[in-house]
Amino acid sequence: AVLGCLAVGLTNGAFWGMAPVFARLSGLGVSDIALFIAVTILGGALLQLPLGRISDYFDRRYVLIASCIFCAAAGLALALLGNGSNTVRLMLAFLFGGFAFPIYALSIAHANDHVEPDDRISVSGGLLLIFGIGAVAGPIIASSIMTIVGHHALFFFTAAIHMATAGFALYRITRSTVLPAEERDNFVMANVSSPGRNRTTSLRPAGWRRAQPALTPPRQADIAFTQHTHRRSPRRGDGPCRNSRPTHSHVA
Repeated sequence: AVLGCLAVGLTNGAFWGMAPVFARLSGLGVSDIALFIAVTILGGALLQLPLGRISDYFDRRYVLIASCIFCAAAGLALALLGNGSNTVRLMLAFLFGGFAFPIYALSIAHANDHVEPDDRISVSGGLLLIFGIGAVAGPIIASSIMTIVGHHALFFFTAAIHMATAGFALYRITRSTVLPAEERDNFVMANVSSPGRNRTTSLRPAGWRRAQPALTPPRQADIAFTQHTHRRSPRRGDGPCRNSRPTHSHVA
């Protein structure tokens, strides 16, 4: 989960910072650049929920690996065919966004499967910090590589990060056990553009309810004390009080 959030920060930060530069240097106009970015966001919005629902029934790491592989393939195709047909470019952008943006939500869901509900706020905050570090470093690294190699190196960079993430997830599968499906929480969608806005929506899955403390039977002494305090005190006109002393009349 930590590496997944770092990878998302590096790749998504590089994309948001340098994708307009890539599109401009590929010969696109202003309106085409806006369409390129919009189609990428649309892919992430439409494919996030299906991938999340699939991860509810299978190991989330397998879904994470598949997303990274498809995203790397789409990125390599964009790097190699970036100057080709605009229709092909938009289709590849849709696939890139559709498999790149859900990686953050899958990583958060995988982390929440292994922590207690009371610890999810702190865990989510730590993962969000990791994402932020990657989002700051991603554009800096990508721009440096693009300056040396060319504007196509943007998606070479993202493809390398995604393949490294897939390799590490595959390694972790061989070293740890798979969490049963009935013990995993339901997937909750995260914001595509800004994961920080949704850091509280995925903390408590659907149907989660805080455990109530067990009720202990009252002690016999407490029952006796309650009965004594609620005993009706005698009022004037009710007759002689049980505990009052008898009065003596004196005849003069």
